[in-house]
Amino acid sequence: MKYKPAVLAVLAVLAVLAAPCILSPAYGNVSGVPFPDEPCPEGSKNVYETNWTCQGGAGSYQFGAGAKYSTSTEDLNSESYGMDHSYVPFSGDYRIISHLCYSETSENCNMARSSSDVPAKNSSRLEAGQEIGLQNIRAGGSSLNKKVGVPHSLCLTLRDERGGDWRGVINNWEALWCPDAKQLPDTPVTCTINDGGPLNVQFDNLERSSIATSVQPTPSLKKKFTIMCAVNANVTASWKFKYDPISIGGGTIVQTTTPGLGVAITYKGKVVAPSDTITETYSPGYTDIELGFEAVRDPKVTIGTGNFTGHAVLVMTQQ
Repeated sequence: MKYKPAVLAVLAVLAVLAAPCILSPAYGNVSGVPFPDEPCPEGSKNVYETNWTCQGGAGSYQFGAGAKYSTSTEDLNSESYGMDHSYVPFSGDYRIISHLCYSETSENCNMARSSSDVPAKNSSRLEAGQEIGLQNIRAGGSSLNKKVGVPHSLCLTLRDERGGDWRGVINNWEALWCPDAKQLPDTPVTCTINDGGPLNVQFDNLERSSIATSVQPTPSLKKKFTIMCAVNANVTASWKFKYDPISIGGGTIVQTTTPGLGVAITYKGKVVAPSDTITETYSPGYTDIELGFEAVRDPKVTIGTGNFTGHAVLVMTQQ
């Protein structure tokens, strides 16, 4: 008999130190965003000309065919675009990207629908511990000097060094930011596990007679997740798993909803029990972590067929 696919949910929890309040003397210093040049092309809808660029108005809009995206040497269209009180997730170089959605009708753009991108000419070094509104983004216009021969709309993202796309607060900028980008944090972040979401582990169908009775040196399933640290220096943190344990084959593993069946979690070849604490140092930016997962059965128990689930919580604490 075979098991149907099973899911082990690993929930990431992070203890974050409180950040000091930052007084903000001035905002609105983002310039050179890659918008089309003025004049706005014929056939454009709900757009306006400002600072030598053509920009979309509130709500749905459309640039007509023939819009040109040029490199800018001027500090044009200086604004904040809803990023005043936001923070970048980690210190590094960021670049504004215009995502273009080709359409014959006026409609808001998003990354999933976009047909091409217009990256800004310049990237900007942004620090994680300071509000974006207090830092300078001089995008320099388009990096492509591109002419678009079809009607389109656009949306913006702020792209990090690893290719992650972020957006400012939408509110009054609902037609500007790509809604399917991750929102920039509104408080300084130390580290984030798996983008703040659960790590779902899906097994294939399992044949009962083929399920191991002890933890294997090489797990049958490996899964990567990301730890992202928004700091200017290395961070030392400890992490451990919390779960309902079951002892099988001399190891302590995650108890599942099927009696006599558990799932072993391994890290660097070692089973991670609830009593184990792992301490490591993480560099600013992204760090990939790989965990192993192995279904293990108690040979003294006749296990039933059907779906099974297990649950574990990863708790990470900064030292």
